[in-house]
Amino acid sequence: MNPPQSYTGRQLFKQGVFRLKQAGVEEDQAHFEARIFLSMSWDKEGAELALALNDTVPEEAVKGFNGLIRRRYDGEPFQYLTGEAVFMEFPFKVRPDALIPRADTETLVRQALRLLPEEAPREVLELGIGSGAVLGMLAYHRPLLTGVGVDLSAQALSLAGENLRALGVASRIELSHGSWFKPLASRRFHMIVANPPYISRDEMKELPRSVLAEPAMALYGGPDGLNAYREILRDAGNHLLPGGWIVMEIGWKQAPEVGGMLARCDFRDIEVVRDSGDRDRVILGRTGSERER
Repeated sequence: MNPPQSYTGRQLFKQGVFRLKQAGVEEDQAHFEARIFLSMSWDKEGAELALALNDTVPEEAVKGFNGLIRRRYDGEPFQYLTGEAVFMEFPFKVRPDALIPRADTETLVRQALRLLPEEAPREVLELGIGSGAVLGMLAYHRPLLTGVGVDLSAQALSLAGENLRALGVASRIELSHGSWFKPLASRRFHMIVANPPYISRDEMKELPRSVLAEPAMALYGGPDGLNAYREILRDAGNHLLPGGWIVMEIGWKQAPEVGGMLARCDFRDIEVVRDSGDRDRVILGRTGSERER
């Protein structure tokens, strides 16, 4: 039997970049991912890794690196392979149990923060808390905020708990297992936030493999992508205090339909907010005051 081929760090890195580019990863991202995979496999970081690139990589590290490259080539998301995603400059643990936090969703957090006073207690409900990134960042930036995070996935709730503890906000957030409002009885909140599944049947067919590796229940919103909004808005008014806000992420073509649903459910001050790519990303509205009712 021939001995296994040896590689320097530089040779292995270049091979990894080549394979990632073959898989459709853009060049700059391919360089970034290959460097991270080499660092993980070889247990060297930063300057130590750079200084060792001409050294021979141990066989076990080569196997580990090639395994990560192969899994990425086969469509696994980079964040699931590293176990981490950065959201609003904070590292969040991620696993295939929950949707990976994305930069687009930072628009949802910023709009909610705009409506939440810094010096007043507020109670916020997140429907579909997933990794905990949205409600976690709201609680981090609003120290008087308390809240409830609901999710149908027990695994996602466990992951959210880990991230909320890492942020130091877990004592202010209650986690509840169930579908939308079902675990909440008649509780009311100052705000409801949600990033519900909103991908339509046709759009699901066009998603890249890496996205399809994420939980389907967090992506697929029914034939037209709007099922979750219909379910949420049917009961949202019964769980908001007078003058309370609902803030939701939407697909970039969905503002007219979701805005119409909000209006028919007697929400007012309806507003659509665009993301950094100038696409409709967030829609919000509020209930009337006691006087208006």
